[in-house]
Amino acid sequence: MGNHAMAIADLTEAIRLEPKRGDFHSWRAASYLEAARVDLAIADLEAAERLGPLDVQGTYVKGKILESQGDYRQAIELYRRLTQGSPLAVPGLARLARVYVTAADDAIRDGKKALEYAEEACAAVQYREAKPLSYLAAAHAELGDFDKAVESQTKAIALATDDDRKDLTEQLELYKARKPYRQTPTPRVAAKVQ
Repeated sequence: MGNHAMAIADLTEAIRLEPKRGDFHSWRAASYLEAARVDLAIADLEAAERLGPLDVQGTYVKGKILESQGDYRQAIELYRRLTQGSPLAVPGLARLARVYVTAADDAIRDGKKALEYAEEACAAVQYREAKPLSYLAAAHAELGDFDKAVESQTKAIALATDDDRKDLTEQLELYKARKPYRQTPTPRVAAKVQ
């Protein structure tokens, strides 16, 4: 939890000094989410919303939480908002790709939409970021193009942080076995949200 603990401590002090700043709550929620403290992230988002509309960071974090809990439609709505000129447009595109390709709900999953969003996110970062590439791989797998899935996932692994490499390698093994990747929603998750 190293850097997250420091960020949480700093933001807690900032909130103490300026309790009416919803953006501080949103940023601390993001740190809590990365530290796998979903309950505290939710509490901070609720505090931010009591102070006014969520900022882009809060919107992104809320989308990730809703997605992890299987509330795909609301998550999609929030991610779409992010794609409309916000500083988090690329992560919003990437998360849309992820939802459309990995949703446990067959009614939500749409490989073609996922591929479009993933390609747009990858192009925006010049195919140099692991997460968008991994969602591109998942979209190819969903559409049955496992060779392209393996190729994209291999590139994603090469660009990944040590923290992400294990999960991405497990997904690569799925694609080599000609299987798509799926999320498993967990109500009020206490585990790491990807």
